[in-house]
Amino acid sequence: IDQHYTNYRYDNSLSYENKIGESSIQLIAGNNNFTRIKNKYLKDLITLEEQEVPGSSEQDTQTFNASVFRVIFGPDQNKSRGIETLFGLDANYEVGTGNRIKNNEQNQYDIALFGSAEKQFTSFLLMRAGLRYAYNSAFEAPLLYSLQTKLNLGNSQILKIAYGRGFRAPSLKELYLDFSDSRHEVFGNSSLTSESSHSFTGTYTKYAKRGSFESSTSLDVFYNAISNKIELIVTGPIQAQYGNIGIYKSVGGGVSQNISYDNFKVNLSFNYTGIYNGVDVSKNDFFFSPQLAINPRYSWSNMQTKFSLFVNHFGAVSRVFSDEDNSNLNIQEQDAYTMIDGTIHKL
Repeated sequence: IDQHYTNYRYDNSLSYENKIGESSIQLIAGNNNFTRIKNKYLKDLITLEEQEVPGSSEQDTQTFNASVFRVIFGPDQNKSRGIETLFGLDANYEVGTGNRIKNNEQNQYDIALFGSAEKQFTSFLLMRAGLRYAYNSAFEAPLLYSLQTKLNLGNSQILKIAYGRGFRAPSLKELYLDFSDSRHEVFGNSSLTSESSHSFTGTYTKYAKRGSFESSTSLDVFYNAISNKIELIVTGPIQAQYGNIGIYKSVGGGVSQNISYDNFKVNLSFNYTGIYNGVDVSKNDFFFSPQLAINPRYSWSNMQTKFSLFVNHFGAVSRVFSDEDNSNLNIQEQDAYTMIDGTIHKL
């Protein structure tokens, strides 16, 4: 038996910006269309002739179409006492069809109103607040809000502190799409619920420059708490299904160093992240894992050639596993691994 897959993807976008007096307006429209055609054939290994396998379930065409429209209006700052404000409308629509989609077709949409206000209180203090309220056709969306603070500490030092409340509804693929081939079996879950989150971040950055030498050093800390996190849960050797895992938390920090000198640049970063997957609520233990990334780059001007190396090491992480009916979730460790990419680019 041979299986033939044909994929088509079309991406289109349109943007418009203009000034209305001292105010500004921005329009964005986009569409993404993805079609996947699967045909299954019986092949005669002697004559090499192929005959389509009978039965509608053996042949399938899946389509996913996502559209977005956004308009952003920025009023005249001179008429708002120095407060820079933005208001906007955000609309998204998604539809999926195919034999592996529940009832052969599903769709969902959301429409949101959002706004933000930014104020430079002093020469060293900048604050920005935002609000977003959305209507989702399938899930109830809460009021979202965020607050960001930027402090200029002098001597090329910046401190940023931010908090935000988040929300994410399951996508159509996570809800309804069942995908299987000889190496994968991934199943959607129509019982998924939306996830909500709270996020806290802090970043300190120090900049330095001397002649052609430039550098920036950053220290980051974060804490995230997600309720009903949507996760791809492993249920077998090649099987996995989307599911909610209750309470998910992550905490950690990192340090990064960016250096530039003439034609040589290098980015170094180290992160240490602890994850609680919410399976055993009695322990509330975090599983900590390191990540180290090194990315040197060199431009050879005379040869018009660029060299780049990217090394990314991921420490062991915890993953959620389940039995076939998702009745028993458990945590297992995924081994550490390293990815290395090298690139030579001739101009």
